[in-house]
Amino acid sequence: MRKFKQYQDQQTRVSRDKSAFGVLTMITATTVIPFVDGIAKYLSTDYSPLFISRARYAVASCMVLPLAWFQLRQQMFSRQDLVMQSLRTVFLVAAMTLYLLAISKVQLTLALSAYFIGPLITLLLSILFLGEKITVQKSVALALGFVGTLVILRPESGLNSGVVLAFGAGFFFALYLIATRMAADKCDPLQTLAFQ
Repeated sequence: MRKFKQYQDQQTRVSRDKSAFGVLTMITATTVIPFVDGIAKYLSTDYSPLFISRARYAVASCMVLPLAWFQLRQQMFSRQDLVMQSLRTVFLVAAMTLYLLAISKVQLTLALSAYFIGPLITLLLSILFLGEKITVQKSVALALGFVGTLVILRPESGLNSGVVLAFGAGFFFALYLIATRMAADKCDPLQTLAFQ
C-alpha cells in the first residue's frame, strides 16, 4: 500500500511538472508572437507577404529539424496518419499566409481581432468532430468571444479585403487546431512539428 501511495505521489508530481511546463510554454509563446506579428507587419511595407510567409517557415525549419534529428533520428518524420498530418500542415500554411496578407492590408489590431474568430470556430468544430460536450462555460465563452469580435470590428463600417483575409486565416487556424488534436493521439509532438 505504501508503494502504491509513493507511486501516486510521483505521478502527481510529474503531472504538476508537465502542467507548469505547459503554462510556461504558453506564456512564452503569447509573449513572443506579438513581436513576430509586429515584425511581419513592418516588413510587409517592403516585402511581399508571401515572401515573409516562406521566410518564416524556412527559419522555423532551421530551428526544428536539427532538434528533431538529434532526438528522433530516422523516426523524425511521422509515418502514421499521413493524411491528417498533411491536412494540418496545409491548414496552418493557409492560415499564416492569409494572416500575413491581412496584416499587409489593415491595422495589426484589426487583423488580429478578425483572426480571433478562430477559437470560436474551433469550439464549434470540436463539438462536431471530436464529440466534445458544450457546457455553460463554453457557451458563455463563445458568446462573449463573438460579442467581443463584433465590438472590435464594428460591422457597420463594412468589411474590407484585409478583414476578410483575417477571417479566412482564423477559419483555417481552427481547422488546423482540430486536425492537430486528431493527429496528437497517434504521433509524438516533435514528429508532428517536424512534419509541419
